Amino acid sequence: MKRNAALHLMIAVCLLTACALTSCCEREPRETDTEQESGTTGRVEHGMIGRLEHETVVTSGELKLKAVVTVPARQADELVPGAVIVHTFGPLGRDGRLIEQGIMFAAYRELADQLAERGIATVRYDKRLIPPYGETLDRVAFTLAELYPDALAALELLRTTKGVDPERVCFIGHGEGAVIVPALVEANPELGVRGLVLIAPPLMAYDELLIRSHRLQIRQIDLHVRAHPEVAPQRQPERAALQQHLDIYTAAFKLLEQEDRQRSVVLDGFHEKFWRHAIDLYAGNLDRIKRLELPILIVQGNLDPYVVAEDLLRARAELEATGHITIRLQDSARHFLVDPDTHHVHTAATDTIAAWLRNPTAPPPTPDEEPPAEARTEGNR
Repeated sequence: MKRNAALHLMIAVCLLTACALTSCCEREPRETDTEQESGTTGRVEHGMIGRLEHETVVTSGELKLKAVVTVPARQADELVPGAVIVHTFGPLGRDGRLIEQGIMFAAYRELADQLAERGIATVRYDKRLIPPYGETLDRVAFTLAELYPDALAALELLRTTKGVDPERVCFIGHGEGAVIVPALVEANPELGVRGLVLIAPPLMAYDELLIRSHRLQIRQIDLHVRAHPEVAPQRQPERAALQQHLDIYTAAFKLLEQEDRQRSVVLDGFHEKFWRHAIDLYAGNLDRIKRLELPILIVQGNLDPYVVAEDLLRARAELEATGHITIRLQDSARHFLVDPDTHHVHTAATDTIAAWLRNPTAPPPTPDEEPPAEARTEGNR
């Protein structure tokens, strides 16, 4: 299977039903010290320090990944809790920029802004899969484990940021990040993070998740066209592309299972080592989350068409039985916790996350919960 340049973005296109945009239009990073008050709102009255935000870099080996540090307004002598945002599937920049249903949004930037309003500091950074970093990847040897040092470096940056309590730092892992974060924490038990927030954590093998997500998206298009036949010409190209990619994935994963084959598997520009590691890492995520002996908050949008809420509901009893895992379903929220009506990160979900980050040992507020809306076709696109 030959590498196709257009296929390089397939994970983001097919899993997110969107084009993951790079952050090439954003400003160049400055090698700022974490105590520099670049972009600050300045000092305000009554001993308060205004919100601080500046661009910097996360130094991970030879890579310098563009990053943004955000610290909320606080008392001059106050230390606030903080979190590192770790990306979902595909090549994403620090802001999580996407086009969905024709609308541009930046989910990670919105999440960081909303958390800052609620007293939580964050670090968000570029994923090494995007240009220019991705141009230097050894795709024959690359696995998801190469993303671990980036998250660890971002955690160190957060811990050394002025105004952040180094004893109250957590990871927020989203989608694929909710697989990476438990794995790196289990491999590095000395990290001392206070807990984990897992947004839409996959609970099945990567190949199974990809196949199912494509089938679900095709089904949603068919339901939409059945209800609105006039949109068939507009939706047909999308459906055809999804079917083509589904056929490619199905054939490639069958080939991976054959031990006596003559050729190696190359898919989405990544070689066999990547796919075998990813499939195994995802498959073990449920048991790994249960094994971790630290507070974990799982937040799941009930309209997520990729990591569907039914998976979490099936595992809910065994997860909550551990005593250290709290689960919250968010009504009217998709994979990025985006409300399909407002096209913004759901503030109720951010309320839940912020309350938990302030005190991981106490249960956060419970949002309105609703079973996944199977027939809601337009909202699930």
